[in-house]
Amino acid sequence: MYEDAESKSFICDRKDNGKIISIADNIVHVSGLLFASIGEVVVIQNGLYGQVLNITSYGTAGIVLYGNDSSLSLGDNVKRCNYLIQIECGKHLLGHVIDVFGYIIDEDPIVNYRYCVKYPVEL
Repeated sequence: MYEDAESKSFICDRKDNGKIISIADNIVHVSGLLFASIGEVVVIQNGLYGQVLNITSYGTAGIVLYGNDSSLSLGDNVKRCNYLIQIECGKHLLGHVIDVFGYIIDEDPIVNYRYCVKYPVEL
C-alpha cells in the first residue's frame, strides 16, 4: 500500500517487545510494550508499521496499522522503534498530495529546496 513507507528504515533495535493479543479493523492490541509512548512507531515481525494510539492501565497498547492486517496473527512480535512519526514540511510540498508518511504521491515534478524542517505528527 505504501511502497515508499515500507522502504523507509526505522531503527528498531529495542529490547522492548510485545505480542499481539487481538486484531480488528487495522487496530491491534499488544501486551508487553511496557515503556511505549503514545505516537511512537512500532514494527511488527512481518515488516508492517504501526503507531501507538493508547496505553491502558492493564499493560496493553492499542496500535493503528499503516497497511493491511490480513497477514497478522495472534502472538506475532511487535518491536518499539523509539521514534515518533515525523513528516518533512517545506516549500517542496506546496501544491502536492502527500500520504500519511509525508511522501509525495501525485505525478507533479518534485522541486528540491534547501530548507526543510521535520515536525512530529500530532494525534
